Amino acid sequence: MENIYAPPRSDLRTSTPDSGLINDLQWRGTWLLLFLTIITAGIYMAHYLKRQTNTLNQHLQPENVLKSRYANIILIISYFTVLMIPSLIYFEIVENYDMVDLLESLDNVLSLIYTIYLLIWSFEARSRFHSLLNLEKSHDGWLNGILTFIFTAFYFNFKVNQSAKSILNP
Repeated sequence: MENIYAPPRSDLRTSTPDSGLINDLQWRGTWLLLFLTIITAGIYMAHYLKRQTNTLNQHLQPENVLKSRYANIILIISYFTVLMIPSLIYFEIVENYDMVDLLESLDNVLSLIYTIYLLIWSFEARSRFHSLLNLEKSHDGWLNGILTFIFTAFYFNFKVNQSAKSILNP
């Protein structure tokens, strides 16, 4: 039973379409994302991108959706490169250096493709994020192009969390 003498309670934060998007996109700290990405050899990052892609697409018009293939390709490459590690170790032990060289070359090509798709995803997500929130360069949530290029999804996560602070707690 409710206490009729208690002061009224109210959520003073305003609910806006922006707050729904930010709540959906907001994730734990960027340092944790970096740590999990390192210990999983990039697999966690791929799942994070997939999650953020799906979240952005729920808020976008069908003609503006972020293509899932960017995150899917990164996900496939992540798993494939991790699965190559035992083969690399085996061929190193049996001293089959031709196979080691071949696998290292394949890993280099896959790493390049991974990096290219990660950059494409980062800039596409940045663009969708800006348009959904109608952000201007002066806003705390604006993603700088150079920093997006350097820090990719880590920077995206950081700016989403920063936007959450300014939008949800004005």
